[in-house]
Amino acid sequence: MKCPFSHLRYFLTPFLALTILAFTTACSRAEAPELESPPEEVGALAFDTTHYPIRLVTIAEGLSFPYTLAFLPDGDILVTLMNGEVRIIRDGVLAPDPVGVVPDVHYLPGSGGLMDIALHPDFSENNLIYFTYNKPGEGGSTNALARGTFDGTELTNVTDVFVSDAWGMRDGNLSSRMAFAPDSTVYMAVSHHGLQDRAQEPGDHLGKVLRLNDEGSAPEDNPFVGRAGYRPEIFTFGHRNLHGVAIHPETGEPWTQEHGDEVNRITAGANYGWPYLGVGGAGGGQPIGNPPSDVEFTAPYIAMSTAMGTHGLMFYSGDRFPEWQGNIFIGGSRSLGIRRFELGEDGPGISEDLFTDFQEIRDVRQGPDGLIYFITNGEAGTVMRIEPVQN
Repeated sequence: MKCPFSHLRYFLTPFLALTILAFTTACSRAEAPELESPPEEVGALAFDTTHYPIRLVTIAEGLSFPYTLAFLPDGDILVTLMNGEVRIIRDGVLAPDPVGVVPDVHYLPGSGGLMDIALHPDFSENNLIYFTYNKPGEGGSTNALARGTFDGTELTNVTDVFVSDAWGMRDGNLSSRMAFAPDSTVYMAVSHHGLQDRAQEPGDHLGKVLRLNDEGSAPEDNPFVGRAGYRPEIFTFGHRNLHGVAIHPETGEPWTQEHGDEVNRITAGANYGWPYLGVGGAGGGQPIGNPPSDVEFTAPYIAMSTAMGTHGLMFYSGDRFPEWQGNIFIGGSRSLGIRRFELGEDGPGISEDLFTDFQEIRDVRQGPDGLIYFITNGEAGTVMRIEPVQN
């Protein structure tokens, strides 16, 4: 294994950078609770990429198993922790206390608990924020969709909107992601829970991508509405462990990525093959079971031959990295970095690792400032930002 620092250069010595981070002091804001000081940016790490020299800047640190983030209209950042807490980075500074809690999550550090977060498209009018999480019950746990009201200071009235019928006693493959479409429907990914055969069964939600109205009902134009034996919320099935859902900024279509190292364009009613087909670390794109001869499977848009342990999915549409507009970005838990994919007319084009051997990446998001933000996993996880280095 190569040295994790062999391709890095520091703006300051590692010792000085760590010293500055370790002894950051607390500050206060008028009419707000005492806040922690942000880490100094002078310790940022720099990398060369095909188009730009970039640096990684720490925005917040010391977060216990953070999962993802969402940007508020004023630029502040909400961060979900898998234990159920919702934290806020206000004016670039991490507040010391949660702004709210999603109660009764099935918390397994690094594996299960509170997961995705998204603002309702009409957030400026209704103040609604949505979450996916692992809900405990007599049948083990399942993926649920909840929402609450955030007034800028406190998250309240957190209630379930939809509880999937994907109950299972196994504590593996619990991830759930979501994204709002332009029509305000929600695409919710429900992973296979370690019960992979059920990903092909139409009678429950496990191993499926669901499409829901914002109050939790099934839209009337879903592909299986009214079909005997099928759950009306199902949009696609045959999925593994889903770690990313994103809406294409131009077409409005949903895309997903799975921990089996594939990216899919999601088409209504399609079957993506799991557990009969897998890529990367799970089958290399070849059959790994006995698929029915009368079932048509949809091939992935991107099939990675080398398992990077994919986490997060983002389309870039900002102006800070013009050469990357329209590209896909994915984090890696095995590669310990972020990979960029160009999209061609007939399929994926060039891919590039922006950096590797850094830390386990949990999610990647574009900020309103056109910069790229990401979450690192662990007991002392971080929120970081990718910036272009000015020549």
